Amino acid sequence: MINNNEDKGLSLININDKNHFSWTPEHEAILIEWADKAMCNRWLHSKSNALYSYLNAWYTIPVIVISTVTGTANFAQERVPVDYQNYFAMIVGGFNILAGIITTIQQFLKITQLNEAHRVSAIAWDKFYRNIKIELAKHPDERMEVSQMLKMNKEEFDRLMETSPNIPEKIILAFKHSFRNSDEIKNIAKPEICDVLIATEKFRNKWNSDENVIKTIKQKELKQKLKENIEKSDEEKNILVVQTFKQTFFDINNRYPIDSEIIDNLKDKLDIELLQKIINELRGSITINDFYNDYDEDNHSIV
Repeated sequence: MINNNEDKGLSLININDKNHFSWTPEHEAILIEWADKAMCNRWLHSKSNALYSYLNAWYTIPVIVISTVTGTANFAQERVPVDYQNYFAMIVGGFNILAGIITTIQQFLKITQLNEAHRVSAIAWDKFYRNIKIELAKHPDERMEVSQMLKMNKEEFDRLMETSPNIPEKIILAFKHSFRNSDEIKNIAKPEICDVLIATEKFRNKWNSDENVIKTIKQKELKQKLKENIEKSDEEKNILVVQTFKQTFFDINNRYPIDSEIIDNLKDKLDIELLQKIINELRGSITINDFYNDYDEDNHSIV
């Protein structure tokens, strides 16, 4: 219905105000910080994976060797002289106990699980970093809607922080040592686990600065102007509907319709109160025009 055009226009403005935001440097700064931390976490977890893979090998390979040797020795026990069989059995048993101890320590330290967990975390952080990097490389008009982008990446960042295993202190020291002479590292946001503390004040939005206040005022003025233009456009469309009906009615019946006829025929398109308002406005406009026309006919001029 045409009478809903104004409400739809205003609703569109309200929806845009609440749910649609344009990309700003502040939004990009949030994503840049997350991407930097993701890049650092990827490095940390990759090195942790390498460390635990190395430890896992040192715990697993000796057990494999000992188990193979003791298993073979059990078959050769009958070939050992009788006087040495008891000693041989004790030695084989001792190696079996050693293999069991090594395996138990490996399970207690969860070396295998941590090795896999760091591998998965490194892949996940790398994927998170690449997604943000690609999105930021696009023009703002080609990017995902900003509120959806922030919400989605915040949830993913929180999930990765919760599920990622702890980084060994040795790897954190290696991180600091590896990048100590890098100029680029100064501009990168590092994870808090790297002994980095940043004041929360730095993250506060400078919404009350003079520049932002002026920008907010301009945005409000633009929205108000857009609202007024929509209202004016809808009003003109509604008046045109009534005028078109009156002219069509005149062409068919050789007379203009009365108010009740206009309302009866257009009540399905326009609200009755709105129709009455338009009729009154048009009647006033016609009355003034008729006055000037009569004045012109009698006096042949309008002063």
